[in-house]
This record gives sequence, C-alpha cells and structure tokens, in this order.
Amino acid sequence: MPVMEYTWVVALRADDELAGRESLTFADLVEREYIMSSSKVHPVAMNQLRDFVLRAGVTRIKELDGSDSVSVAAHVARSQAFALTVENGEMPGRRIFEDPRYSLIPLHEPDLHFRVGIAWRDERYKSDPSLREVIKAIRSRVPAPVLAGANA
Repeated sequence: MPVMEYTWVVALRADDELAGRESLTFADLVEREYIMSSSKVHPVAMNQLRDFVLRAGVTRIKELDGSDSVSVAAHVARSQAFALTVENGEMPGRRIFEDPRYSLIPLHEPDLHFRVGIAWRDERYKSDPSLREVIKAIRSRVPAPVLAGANA
C-alpha cells in the first residue's frame, strides 16, 4: 500500500545557467551528470529512479558509495552536475540544498512516480485482526491521490 508519493526538485549550483528556470525536465539535463546516492539502501526504488533517468536521456550517472547527502551536495558544488531531492523541505537529505550556493528547481516529469509504501503477507492479514486494524487506520490517513495512483 503506498503511503506517500514524492515529487522531485533538481538541485544545481546557484550560479548555473539553468538555476533561474521555472521548472526543468530531464531533456534539459541530458548533457549533465546526475549525482545520486548509493542504491544499496533502497535498491528497488533507487534502481527504478535510475532507469527512468536513463530512459529520459541522461546517461552520465555517478552513483556514490554511500547515501550521504553532504557528499552529493559537494559533487554538485564542484561541477555542472545535478542531483535530485524531494520537494518536501522537511526531509533531512534536502536541507543541505537550502544553502544559498544551490538552487532548487521543480522537476516536471509527469510520468515519474516515486512511491513509498508498506507491505504485508496476505495470510497474516487474513489471520491477524490487529494487523487489519493497523492497516485500516493507515488507510484512513493516507491522502486519496496516493491511494488512487496505485493498486492499494
């Protein structure tokens, strides 16, 4: 069951020629290097994101060894590369890019969906009333657009 869908912003140096744009697409970034944290932490999700970026034409991808947003930001600060971060300013990984040295530009890619969710075994759901209550409570709090966008 999906519980949240992220929207993305592109993190660039503040002095980058693209920094003043209203929004960006991957087509705008095909000549750039994409800096991403390691896919080892969330391999399915991060590899799906990587595959989407590749299909969109961005072929220069540098995957760092860890999932340290400071290292990602340092690479962006030293180059014309870009990184992706979530639009929600409450996420810790994004805070590093709130420094005035960076610009955050909304990414306009309507076909990119990045959902976070929970899963459970069907037999456990059927046999455990407590689990059914927890799932019911979660469903009542998940925004309708997230649930509508996937087979929940």
